[in-house]
Amino acid sequence: VRKVWQQKDVTDVASQGSIDGELYIYTNTAGMVHALNARNGETVWTYATGNKVFSVPFITSRLVVVTSCDGFVYALDKKDGSVRWRYDTGYPIVACPTVAGGNVYVGSSNGKFYSLHLADGTPDWIADGLDGYIESRPAIDSRRAYIGTWGAMFYAIDRKTGEKVWKFDTGRGRYFSPGACWPVVLPYRKDGKSSEQVIVLSSDYFVRAFNPEDGKILWASDEAKGRESLGFSPDGKTMYVKGIRNNITAADISKGSYTPLWDTLMPYESNFIPTRMETTEEYVFIPTEFGVVHAVRTDGSGIAWSHKVSHSAVTSLKNVGDHRLIVMTMDGTVTCLTYP
Repeated sequence: VRKVWQQKDVTDVASQGSIDGELYIYTNTAGMVHALNARNGETVWTYATGNKVFSVPFITSRLVVVTSCDGFVYALDKKDGSVRWRYDTGYPIVACPTVAGGNVYVGSSNGKFYSLHLADGTPDWIADGLDGYIESRPAIDSRRAYIGTWGAMFYAIDRKTGEKVWKFDTGRGRYFSPGACWPVVLPYRKDGKSSEQVIVLSSDYFVRAFNPEDGKILWASDEAKGRESLGFSPDGKTMYVKGIRNNITAADISKGSYTPLWDTLMPYESNFIPTRMETTEEYVFIPTEFGVVHAVRTDGSGIAWSHKVSHSAVTSLKNVGDHRLIVMTMDGTVTCLTYP
């Protein structure tokens, strides 16, 4: 493992970066949006919002959509970072947007969830009355958006009307919420039939799969003792859970059930950081709160390599292709690694 390039930001980096081809985009707590050339780390453009940014950018073919604690949702030109439009929610936003079907879907800290037209930022609808602030990025299927809150709630929202289709309450209060984990919608096959499952990990240690139609739980497990950090194989058949102690667990979810495959012990006693794992067919990249990245083999045979990037917590892992990985840490270190 060796360093290809490294940038040092002047302030903290508290969110995950996004990659599109050779364009890498990240945000910082000074309110800046930075676009870098993923090959050499050189700055392509920057844009300053009006307050701190904890949001992960969403990159489309022409735009970069990002939110800020100044209350705005921004659509920036992908080529030069100029503002195409911005929408004022009137309340600080730490949530991450998703773009699908010509609309931007994003939550806020005021109990609202927005559907905005990607073309000009005008609202399609606004759903209100959600319990708790929203931090994560929603999952989207053809009919619904799915999002968890720090009010211990998980919602399915109709994409056409903004009406709540169903909701789930962990029943254990805000500290046991599905608020930080990004939910995902994945297919499964059972009894010769193909269906979908909505998966989210809550800080009550349970990972749950819901029926997207009615919110009924298809399966649930707290065996891996994870809080927020999930990863999935490129084909969506295997789920990886980063436990809060010293374990990484793999499970087969391709049949609409939770079937453990392997459990790897890690060389630390605990690792509470909620940063999402990154995966390839060969490796699961594990973030740690002490600046080390571990590459765990997906066949369950253990750790392939470990590399210390910084003394600060790893806030982002992003696979760039060609055996390259961009790693960011809380102290503003942005590093591109090449690995065997």
